Amino acid sequence: MSENNTNTEIKETEKKTNKSFTANPFVKAFSFVGIIFFCAALIGFALLAYDTVESGLYISDGPDKVIKSNFQYTAYQNACQVIAYLERDAEDEADDFLSERNIAAMEITSPNSNLCYTYVREGYDKNQLPDQYVLKGKIGMEEWKAYIIPELDAADDNYYLDYTINVYQYRFRYFFLGGILLSAILLVVCIVVFILGIGKSYKTGEVEENIFTKIPFDIVTVIYLFAACCLLVIFTQIYSAEEQLISFSFLILISIIYGINFIHRVKLKTIFKNTLCWRLLKLLSHISLLWKTILVLVFISTVETLAVIFISLCYRDIGIFLFVTFALFVEKCFIYPIVLYIVLMTKQLFKAGEKLSEGDVDYKINLTSLVGDYKKHGENLNNLSKAVNNAVDERMKSERMKTELITNVSHDLKTPLTSVINYSDLINREIDSIESNESDEHIEKISEYSEVLNRQSYKLKHLLEDLVEVSKATSGNMELNIERLDAGTILSQALGEYEERFEEKNLETVVSACEEGLYVKADSRKLWRVTDNLLQNIYKYALPGTRVFLEAKEIDGKISLTFKNTSRDIITVSPEELTERFTRNDDSRHTEGNGLGLAIAKTLTEAMGGKFMLNTDGDLFKVTVIFDKDTETEKDTEKEADTYTESSENSDAV
Repeated sequence: MSENNTNTEIKETEKKTNKSFTANPFVKAFSFVGIIFFCAALIGFALLAYDTVESGLYISDGPDKVIKSNFQYTAYQNACQVIAYLERDAEDEADDFLSERNIAAMEITSPNSNLCYTYVREGYDKNQLPDQYVLKGKIGMEEWKAYIIPELDAADDNYYLDYTINVYQYRFRYFFLGGILLSAILLVVCIVVFILGIGKSYKTGEVEENIFTKIPFDIVTVIYLFAACCLLVIFTQIYSAEEQLISFSFLILISIIYGINFIHRVKLKTIFKNTLCWRLLKLLSHISLLWKTILVLVFISTVETLAVIFISLCYRDIGIFLFVTFALFVEKCFIYPIVLYIVLMTKQLFKAGEKLSEGDVDYKINLTSLVGDYKKHGENLNNLSKAVNNAVDERMKSERMKTELITNVSHDLKTPLTSVINYSDLINREIDSIESNESDEHIEKISEYSEVLNRQSYKLKHLLEDLVEVSKATSGNMELNIERLDAGTILSQALGEYEERFEEKNLETVVSACEEGLYVKADSRKLWRVTDNLLQNIYKYALPGTRVFLEAKEIDGKISLTFKNTSRDIITVSPEELTERFTRNDDSRHTEGNGLGLAIAKTLTEAMGGKFMLNTDGDLFKVTVIFDKDTETEKDTEKEADTYTESSENSDAV
């Protein structure tokens, strides 16, 4: 057990050590010194490589060409100096000057005989001069030619130094490139290590605040920029090399300190939060939009005033100050009221948005004080409030209808099921009685009960079929066989099915303008079902001894089928509710029907592209079904007639 604890402590110690490695003070100091050293090395190698590139040593086969080019420049300078001596008739000084150089001989020719000059170093013959480095050129009218000693003497700094530098540059040219690469890599490593260690505590390994990071960052930035500008002014305005070096060193130092402070704040994630501007913005966020605008306008006016004062002091002209001040005053008198009025309108719109978001859908904006697009937006918000109210009402209506639907379906299903159960129980009792005592009376009761069972079972079956059909139509899963149909013929055939039933209730049928040739595009079975449902609704709810008005005609390119009757009871339900499923004008639901007929008729009509309109007035009930007229010619009218006949024969199955 103790061994496991020891291993755990060792792992935690190693983890803490790895976590705090970059926070070690020695690591920080070493990485900082490394940054300075490798930065200097990188700059040195880069300068050497640049000078080598400029000399052309990377593309030449050797240093001879570069050395000769440098010798040419040095010889040119020597020739200029000799000509200067000759112009002063100081040939001895010219000889002494050349004797101190690695020059075996020099000739100068000129149209001016006074400047003709020949120098040959002791130990050399004029006819046997070294020809390895022979340089020549022209200065004005004078031409010169110099012979350089191949064995360069260290005493002559120019030729010997050029030769030595070029030889070593050529020899170490690739070493410079390697030094650049290695210095850059090590510099990056030191920078990364140093940055990782900034702000970290060696004890905890976490980034912690110090006294410098607690100072607002914008204040630190202002102090740094002020000091940097002062040092740059000193660096550019003072020509003393020592003072320039001191000012530049201080500039680098404060830049490093500022950079370290910046990185530390980034790690703490307080680069923006620990500023006076952030605190001011947080303070402004709690005041109203109007006061924010006023503060901004005051700030702008203050800045402009200070700028005008500064410009006036620079030009030392009071006239500029007065003119610009008057112009700004006139501008503010014109612009600021407009800005404040716009802000007040915006504030009013913001308030309306807040009210809507809080659920106050009855809030309305006073549009009298709004103009332009703001007024239009206010109208949109008011309309949105109205739309939200309508949506809420629709939602409540939908919820209420769902509740009523469940109640009505439960009632309509419960009634036949109760009858089925009760009469089934009675049949069982009668069967038991028959077994114990045969009697014709029991057989008659069983027959009566069976009829009730059949009737209630059929009613239940019909109700379920209607539910399935209206659900399919509502969900869009119904299959339609669209064809060319004569709406007037279908209405006439359907009416023929109900003539005897209407006579039973003493209903007088008045058919007006039931023309043939009123062609529409529809499904024959579904259109028959619509017509049948409407006539059945009339049969169930019409007041006996009244008239039933039926009409089929063409109006403005539309085919209209109209059904009108007088209801047995005063209609208290709205037309919209009557077309909902399981809705009846009888709240007690004791009358015949299940409340699906009109809903099915409306759904089927709309599924076939038609329009279903229902109107009520007291006890007057009116339904209008409208379809677009089909203007295509039908060649095979007999086929159409057969279709209608088939629809009529299958009406009972529907």
